[in-house]
Amino acid sequence: MLDDLENNKIIQQQFKDVLGSCTHVHVVIYCLGSIDYDLSLQVQLALVLQLKEDAKWIGNIEIYDPVIYMVDILACNRLGLKVLDFTKDCKRKSQRPTMFYMSYPYYTLIGNLLGANWSSICLNWIILLTCSLHEAFKKVSHNLLCNHETMIRLQKIMKFTIEFDIKITEKEKEEKFPDVAWHFFGVDANFDTDIVSQPEPIPWT
Repeated sequence: MLDDLENNKIIQQQFKDVLGSCTHVHVVIYCLGSIDYDLSLQVQLALVLQLKEDAKWIGNIEIYDPVIYMVDILACNRLGLKVLDFTKDCKRKSQRPTMFYMSYPYYTLIGNLLGANWSSICLNWIILLTCSLHEAFKKVSHNLLCNHETMIRLQKIMKFTIEFDIKITEKEKEEKFPDVAWHFFGVDANFDTDIVSQPEPIPWT
């Protein structure tokens, strides 16, 4: 992940486009789980912290998970993370450039995040680090694509989505680091926010 940010000029430009005149990206971590009980979750959190240390444009980090214990809260506080004690079911509206990290989310939670930011301004402020949305679509039934509001949102945004797979080292694979990708939404001002009308299914090859 860090190597891509240092050497991939295209990814670097995407981050610059999101930042604009801002100097920092706010980070929100959803659905990570209890870091006290799972080594792989500790690795994921450590990588985000390493990202903050190496990438000077990473600002404050907030974390929320319904399965979080006092020992996790104390550990996060010591690491300088703000632990949220409430949830909006991922309906967090971006007021500034924001990176959302969701390692193993339900699709409805991604849909909630998109729904809360369903405008060209807010979507362009989002950097989404999660499982590949393009790969996810290949596993979803046509019926669900056309009728579920979350999937309709995902399908409409897909044509504006720029996705970069993250190269995972062998060590990270052994530590069960999830297959995630960077997602940027290059939405123009004429973005159709209507989700009542069903879009044509995206052809996959």
